[in-house]
Amino acid sequence: MVVAVGIGAWNAAIFHLVTHAFFKCLLFLCAGAIIHEMAHAIPAAAKVDPQDMRNMGGLRRFMPYTFILMVIASLALAGFPLTSGFLSKDSIVIAAFEWAVERGGAYLIIPVVLVLVSFLTAFYIGRMIFKVFFGKPKLWSDEKVTVFHEAPKGMLFPMAFLGVCSFFFVFSFNPISHQNAALMQGLTLLTGFQPIDSLHMFIPIVLITGSAIGWWLGYRWYVQGKYPFPENNALVQHAQKQGYINEFFQLIVVRSTLYLSRGLYWFDHYIVDGLTAGAASVTRAMSRIAAWIDHFMIDGLVNAVAQASYYLGHLLRWVQNGRLQNYMGFAFTMVLFGILYLVLR
Repeated sequence: MVVAVGIGAWNAAIFHLVTHAFFKCLLFLCAGAIIHEMAHAIPAAAKVDPQDMRNMGGLRRFMPYTFILMVIASLALAGFPLTSGFLSKDSIVIAAFEWAVERGGAYLIIPVVLVLVSFLTAFYIGRMIFKVFFGKPKLWSDEKVTVFHEAPKGMLFPMAFLGVCSFFFVFSFNPISHQNAALMQGLTLLTGFQPIDSLHMFIPIVLITGSAIGWWLGYRWYVQGKYPFPENNALVQHAQKQGYINEFFQLIVVRSTLYLSRGLYWFDHYIVDGLTAGAASVTRAMSRIAAWIDHFMIDGLVNAVAQASYYLGHLLRWVQNGRLQNYMGFAFTMVLFGILYLVLR
């Protein structure tokens, strides 16, 4: 869909978006029904993942409707004829080839990659069908596998509706031509590249052949047990580790993030908080000094002046008390001090 938008064939992108909505939703609902039954069949004490396909097998005998519906959705996803996915996927791949042929050169890499991805899609969805519904149950013997039963009707009815919508006739009465689809006819588009009629026959044949080979390999490897690689094979180990993507992210992303977080924590704790605590200590010390100066020097000087003024006023008030005898005594005293001064000098 993104490629179709990128090359200007947005009508094909919308067409595949609509068809994709039905069969991909059906795949998810079928997977939910299977996981629902697996979760009920596995004892609570057993540490078994109900979503792991390696714990399944042979479920088509016990969930036949789910099996049929999931096969329909898988065929549509793989792009097999008579399905809606066949029409919409071909519309994108053909448009991509027409766009790339007109430009030439390295532009052809894009449609070639689309074809390879289509083959891989068919293979992995076929692998899912064969591992889940074929073979023998992995966790139970045949006499104990009766714990499985079909999904409830509340799940089957919407799944059946989506299954019907995964066929071609919902979108076009022509099962092999996406150009006759009502949605494509309604979305008129003038592309910047010329159509190539031969691609409308060649590309579907290539995609169908590749999808059929993918399903044949899946049946041969996972049903007939003719898997070509032993368990200790380096490629198998690499695939089981998901290409070591988790280890890569753990080493590069998670561990580096932890180291960075610890470094930032140390910097925050010892540098930022240390500077803040030091500044606070200096501020408190300066505040105590300023408080002492204000209390004992500034307030002390002000209080001393006030006290001196008070006592001086009190003394003067004693002298100027309005009593004549006090005035005469004060004058006599001053005359006496003057005489003594003159005598002693």
